[in-house]
Amino acid sequence: MRSLSDYSDGLKRLLLSLESPEKDYQVNDSKLLVVRNVHDALLREGYPVSMSQAEEIWSAYSFNKYASWMVGGETVEDALSAVIELCDDIENGENHIGL
Repeated sequence: MRSLSDYSDGLKRLLLSLESPEKDYQVNDSKLLVVRNVHDALLREGYPVSMSQAEEIWSAYSFNKYASWMVGGETVEDALSAVIELCDDIENGENHIGL
């Protein structure tokens, strides 16, 4: 499996598209596990994002897969795999989010 660093261009484009972090952002309980895992996965890789930005990233991943909210992301590893997949899509043609 490729790593996030293999997709630096796609990741850069994704991170630049994010809104400014919201200081007092509250994640919906039904999305909290996935959002926390996306947040923790990116933090572990050296990319600190806010919870609101982590939700944006998963929303972008879901939209890119033609879903309102994708299932998955139940572990940090699953969330990281999804972010890597999204960055690959951004760089290599399955870029339905226009980055």
